[in-house]
Amino acid sequence: MRTTVETTKYLVNSDGTIYSKHIQRNKKYEVDKHGYLRTIYKCENCGSNRPVSVHIIIYRTFNGISVCSCLNKEKGYLKSESLVIDHINNDKLDNRLSN
Repeated sequence: MRTTVETTKYLVNSDGTIYSKHIQRNKKYEVDKHGYLRTIYKCENCGSNRPVSVHIIIYRTFNGISVCSCLNKEKGYLKSESLVIDHINNDKLDNRLSN
């Protein structure tokens, strides 16, 4: 079953897809040098555009953590408190929330 979390700019789905309301289609992904899918993410608070791994966007959105570091700093999160996200099936391209 697919679950969706809506933000101002995106619909983030538990199946690992991210829909952009602005361009009205799913975001395009590319594989980074470490083998993870990433996409350009525009922060809803500070407006910065930067590449972010898709699995980080999925996890943080569904767990109520800001994807952009500008909001995490305001909430008191430190870089040393970074999360490590484990792909259960060891497939770096599988970004489903259940994985």
